[in-house]
Amino acid sequence: MFKNIIVLIFILTGTVFAADDNDKDSCPPVPKHYKELGCKAVFETGKKCPSRFECPKITDRDGKKCYLNGNIYEPRDRLASDLTEPLCSAACFCSDFEEPHRFTCAQIECPELFGIHQPDCIKQYDEKSCCSKKTICEKAEIEKLDTCMVDGKKYYAGQKIYPESEPCYTCLCEKGFNNALRVAENPHCKEVNCGIELRYLHNLRAGCAPIYFGNARCCPIGWRCPEEKDEIVSTGRTTESPPSAEQQCSFGKLRLNVGDIVKSNDKCDECKCVLPPSVYCIHKQDC
Repeated sequence: MFKNIIVLIFILTGTVFAADDNDKDSCPPVPKHYKELGCKAVFETGKKCPSRFECPKITDRDGKKCYLNGNIYEPRDRLASDLTEPLCSAACFCSDFEEPHRFTCAQIECPELFGIHQPDCIKQYDEKSCCSKKTICEKAEIEKLDTCMVDGKKYYAGQKIYPESEPCYTCLCEKGFNNALRVAENPHCKEVNCGIELRYLHNLRAGCAPIYFGNARCCPIGWRCPEEKDEIVSTGRTTESPPSAEQQCSFGKLRLNVGDIVKSNDKCDECKCVLPPSVYCIHKQDC
């Protein structure tokens, strides 16, 4: 009787896993660096979750040029401000100080970050600005503005919204804002642009893995670069034939199968092959 129960549990568990594998909601999150680099998902026949991604070969790029959004820049070329201001960066140029070349930018520091907090005032922004364009303190003037509701909180036209329900999105309260739509579906909301190609391409060129907090949906909080002593912790999964190179993740000299982990003494960061072609790390929320 006891054996029959065990077998039944195993069968039911197997059924659940099989269903999850074809459920898009249960797919691993697409790492933010894959999205920003324009990597393309590759699916196996009959599967709804991607098995791997095809990404630009960053290490094959000319080290004497800079790259952004599919464009190539010569040394000392400057980026247009409309590309960089939303990222709170300015005066970006392709620096030839070291090879491979990389963009060097000044960080925009908004006055509102250093002034006296005005709890009764609102700051108004536009879609392309880093800093606020206007401050309104008159209560009567504020009450005339259109309003938006996100996560049960009221905002006024021009205010930036940082949704608690979707922490890697920002919204701008504007006329026509649809309170009924989910943040991810709202045309007045957009995913945070981490500026990975602009700011961190040198890390990717060096084969470093991004470290994400909690999951891989938002911006990296750090980088884990390969070391000579790195080893693989295998999950013990075996297949009839070894996976092809494109079904593996690369990290320095290592080639990891899906599920394999890079050995580490750091208990807070786990660097794992989840979606080839690259390893990424998760910083545990309870650390």
